Amino acid sequence: MSQRDADTQRILPKLTRVLPTRALATIADAVELDALSERLDEVLAHRPELSGDVITADSYALAYRAAANRAEREAQIALMRRIGDALDGLTRMPLLEGSLKLMRQPARAAGLSVLQNFLERGFVAFKAMHGAKGFLDAVQERETLLMRRLFDGTDDPFAGLAVRPVD
Repeated sequence: MSQRDADTQRILPKLTRVLPTRALATIADAVELDALSERLDEVLAHRPELSGDVITADSYALAYRAAANRAEREAQIALMRRIGDALDGLTRMPLLEGSLKLMRQPARAAGLSVLQNFLERGFVAFKAMHGAKGFLDAVQERETLLMRRLFDGTDDPFAGLAVRPVD
């Protein structure tokens, strides 16, 4: 478990007194997404196709496909989108940013600076987008396309998926 995850488990009871239900649900979803992502990464990392010294696009694609966890990958993408949409909505709650700032000193005193910093940076990044729909659409589209290509055995599943600006 990362320090952020351990901190989240420790501070969650306190957050329930400070944050609105929507924010708490989003934090719970983020913890779920983190656990799912770590589990999927762990399965992938132990695939024999990735046991060599060098990981290539081909060996990664073979391992990804052999892991046979398409439903979990689809759930991962859907959860990412749900969290992103929720974060986008939370940035429009007028008192939430102030609540996060008020939590700075108590978080530091409790040894939770890493978690506090993560929450504040994420909030500021989403707020700066002035609407994250385009960003979230692009991420969801690319991740879904790549997942399908990997599971379908496309020759070059990564072709054309370079990062491009979002409108």
